[in-house]
Amino acid sequence: MVTGGANLGRIGLITSRERNPGSFDVVHVKDVNGNSFANSSRTSSLLAKATNHGSLFPVERVFALPLLRRETRDWQPNRAWDKMISGTAMTHGPKKHVATPKHWMLDKVTGVFAPPPSTCPHKLRECLPLTISLRNGLKYAPTGDEVKKICMHHSIKMDGKVHTNITYPAGFMDVISIDKTGENFCLIYDTNGCFAVHRITPEEAKYKLYKVRKIFVGTKGIPHLVTHDACIIRKPDPLLKVNDTIQIDLETGKITDFIKFDTGNVCMVTGGANLGRIGLITSRERNPGSFDVVHVKDVNGNSFANSSRTSSLLAKATNHGSLFPVERVFALPLLRRETRDWQPNRAWDKMISG
Repeated sequence: MVTGGANLGRIGLITSRERNPGSFDVVHVKDVNGNSFANSSRTSSLLAKATNHGSLFPVERVFALPLLRRETRDWQPNRAWDKMISGTAMTHGPKKHVATPKHWMLDKVTGVFAPPPSTCPHKLRECLPLTISLRNGLKYAPTGDEVKKICMHHSIKMDGKVHTNITYPAGFMDVISIDKTGENFCLIYDTNGCFAVHRITPEEAKYKLYKVRKIFVGTKGIPHLVTHDACIIRKPDPLLKVNDTIQIDLETGKITDFIKFDTGNVCMVTGGANLGRIGLITSRERNPGSFDVVHVKDVNGNSFANSSRTSSLLAKATNHGSLFPVERVFALPLLRRETRDWQPNRAWDKMISG
């Protein structure tokens, strides 16, 4: 938009720029009707980007002002702007919906709408609504109304608590229990980037693994611990540090065991290009002022690097079956080829002992 001179108030697209060392630059502008004019760069103010013209300034409101000149009074923002930039029409208007993430495992042709998750500690892209888990994942109900009836009968527990909200989101390592059928499930990632509803035993459903995100000192000098799903625990073990994994009893809410974020332990990647891959931590690079980098080696000997922020420990190297059934994770049919043929009794010992 021109902010001074004879062309004051005119709006258009910058077509070229003449640089004059020792004097002011001259820009050539073309308005919506195709009229070109020259103007000084000192009196030309940018309103929006060419690729995303609505992000910085409401251009359509400027052209709708009744005090503008005749060549800009009949401005059509939905057509003229797109014609000036690309010559093709684009979608406009606010979006009242959010595209479903791919890890929800929804088909394109089976439906139009999906329920958004309720407010929860998990991020929107890192959770799965309860109705999607029961309807699309476990196939316990064909419709959303059936899921609502199941939840209203207090049949579904998540982390040991009854939930009747069908859009309550479940995140990584959350435990879903169905008392009437005696089944227990745990939400983990497969290497395709989707959530896998993993069946666990009743003994394994009594605890849950949490990753330590933050440790701080609260009021009266009491230390507090914050997990990956915003669970706050007072007076944790002094040996616990950030990125460690703790095991919490769901009945009492107390820490029963923990895993240090050290080499030799098993971790699962929870974000990035290696999402869902499991392997043994071989080394760790510390970068002060930035995030640490861990090097992981899977069962087939393939090594990859990953950020410590998106690496969650699953088990200890000395006792890998006590906290999480690692051999069951590698037996999932949706995992990649390098982990599909997992042999827990041989490959694991070979990775640890060499």
